[in-house]
Amino acid sequence: MHERDRSEVSDRELLVRVADGDVVAFDVLFERWQMRLGAFFRSRGVLAADVEDLVGECLEAVWRRRAGFVSSSAPGSAWIFGIARRVVARYWRDRISEVRGTPRLEVVIDLTDDGGFEAVEHRVDAELSASRLWEAIRALPVGEHDAVLLRVVEARSYPEIARLLNCSEAAARQRVSRGLRRLRDALAADGC
Repeated sequence: MHERDRSEVSDRELLVRVADGDVVAFDVLFERWQMRLGAFFRSRGVLAADVEDLVGECLEAVWRRRAGFVSSSAPGSAWIFGIARRVVARYWRDRISEVRGTPRLEVVIDLTDDGGFEAVEHRVDAELSASRLWEAIRALPVGEHDAVLLRVVEARSYPEIARLLNCSEAAARQRVSRGLRRLRDALAADGC
């Protein structure tokens, strides 16, 4: 694949080539998706030390399941994000299992100094707000979910979002707008 071809080839076309066993196309796909998947996993609260492993696991799954893409009518990005969602769900299931099997440590917090209680209360409120935000983001319809993450978390431009989601720029703007509106409404309903 020529250098010029790399940027012009869509994810769908790359995946069709990968499904045929084209290793060069997979290398291009890997380069294109490595950072995007890293941001996706970080946005799901994955520990920084685990992000690289999950990116590798996800792209390995793309290679293993490549034959399944040909029969899919989904855009390439949606198919890859679908695999990424399953990878992150398994990650959190495993982490929860590990935590449940670990004895709890007692932590003593000195609340006698000035501001100690307020600092703890502020931290708990911030963690609850972040938790509610991620729950609301996860509840968004897939198109809006991906558009919001690409725009807000990855700071992508609307033309980039349109290309990645295989839609027009106007549709990308609409998905981001609708997603942000749903988030605002969901968080307002929760009192955030």
